[in-house]
Amino acid sequence: MKIVEMLVTDYTRGGSTERLAQAVADGVRSAGGSATLKPVDEVDASDLPGYDGIIYAHRSTSERWQQRSRN
Repeated sequence: MKIVEMLVTDYTRGGSTERLAQAVADGVRSAGGSATLKPVDEVDASDLPGYDGIIYAHRSTSERWQQRSRN
């Protein structure tokens, strides 16, 4: 069986989104996959074909979205 290669990338200002991305990468690894964790500004388009999937974490800045997520 092929090991799934995932790129987990994030944009963070204060570090909380980076911690979320790390948790996601850990989850991929615990499920038997391979995960590379990189900040979004270090990702180059030429790197992308080497991955089976990409997970992008970023914070929500929409108050409306934040209100909906509380419900």
